[in-house]
Amino acid sequence: MDKEKKGTLFAVISASTFGTEAIIVKLLYACGVNTITLLIFRYIFAVLFIWFFVVIKKINVLQSRQLFKKLLFLGLFLVPLPTTFLMYSFNYIAAPVGIICLYFYPVFVTIWSALIFKEKITAKKAISLLLALCGLVLVIGIPAGTLNALGIFFALLAALTNSVVVIINSRIVRNIDPILANAYYMTASVITFTLAGLFMGQLDVGLGAVEVLYLLVLALLSTVIPHFTFLLALKYTDASRVSITSMLEPVVTAILAAFILQEILTGLQVVGGMLVLAGIWLLQKKKITHKDDCYKADNSIKPASE
Repeated sequence: MDKEKKGTLFAVISASTFGTEAIIVKLLYACGVNTITLLIFRYIFAVLFIWFFVVIKKINVLQSRQLFKKLLFLGLFLVPLPTTFLMYSFNYIAAPVGIICLYFYPVFVTIWSALIFKEKITAKKAISLLLALCGLVLVIGIPAGTLNALGIFFALLAALTNSVVVIINSRIVRNIDPILANAYYMTASVITFTLAGLFMGQLDVGLGAVEVLYLLVLALLSTVIPHFTFLLALKYTDASRVSITSMLEPVVTAILAAFILQEILTGLQVVGGMLVLAGIWLLQKKKITHKDDCYKADNSIKPASE
């Protein structure tokens, strides 16, 4: 399997496991767990899982002191921003509108990649992105009513900051094991969310066995695995390709919601899912002729082991 296909495979795994997040969060909300408590324990359990893997693999935790400082800084101040801005947007606009705005981040990633790394925005990539965006709108749906400008601003700010995180990560993963990078990020996230919880007085430690089980599944299946495979995808192919492929996440969520939560899967959602899949398929399709819009992963990000 070539690097481009390997990167796409990891991106699909990441999107699919991220797609379980909303389902498990809904189950936790139904148990009465508040958002701050959910975030804190999610990342506490994720940190325990990820540092266990670091110890098992005997990874040198101080591969670069300078890189260590950068990762902690990013984890404390930049990585939490997309989630924070998205939560703010929900105060002004419906959640589906916020999610659609958030998934404009592949557009920003594609633009950043062209401006900073001189990656060409090919016709194939542009059409793939357009198909995936159209499909996403059909899968999530836009509720009727007036759209609040401030809410849209916060949601797009979430998309913009998320694109910056992706671009930075696409460079960082060339020099560090993705497991260790995730360990630093998640450790910093625990600090950020715990301080926020203590400040807001919303931390609830009275969790039952069912809530703890859901949180453990959320930490491993919806946090550690998708974050790790996302960084692996960035090692093997370009950031814009990974971001577009990640738009599969809401499709997986809609399918799981139909099976687990008994939510109705509409015809429009099915069509939307097919458009997203078509966009991802087109992105991977090889051209017959070797013109300049055929991306070669060998000329981009290479694994740190090479």
